[in-house]
Amino acid sequence: MIPLKLNKKNLRIVLRIAVFLFLLFGFIYFPLLKEIRKSDSLCKSLKEQLKTAENLRDFQKAGIHKRFVSQKELALTLDKITEAAKSRSLNFISISQQEIKALDGYRVLPVEMELDAGYKQLGLFWGDLENLQDVLVTVENFQASSDEGLLPKILCSLTLNIYITQN
Repeated sequence: MIPLKLNKKNLRIVLRIAVFLFLLFGFIYFPLLKEIRKSDSLCKSLKEQLKTAENLRDFQKAGIHKRFVSQKELALTLDKITEAAKSRSLNFISISQQEIKALDGYRVLPVEMELDAGYKQLGLFWGDLENLQDVLVTVENFQASSDEGLLPKILCSLTLNIYITQN
């Protein structure tokens, strides 16, 4: 290795290289890096939207013409469901929202319910769920049992799944 003498000429060359590198990183590399990060974030968001659209298309192919609700519409949807239940004279024993489950391209909010109702009222309530305007709700884990003190009503437990958009 050749020893480098620090004279004015060599110092200018080193200084010019340092300024060049500073300008290169400051005005080209970092702005491009920022754009790449923005584009990556946009790409992830678009992938999630595409997955949601594909899932919705699959539901529509299966004959289900509903949509996923947004997080903002969730409270209104829960109000519609409880209003439908009350209009059918269902007696709630307990209602509990579970943790939202993130699935592939969408999310699901499970709502566990315990109630007592007559067969007819329960059937009409399920019909109301099916007729909810543009909201996809499914019933899962339905169990019914009779209780001497409730006859002719039955004691029911079920989970309603409300489908939510990813954003």
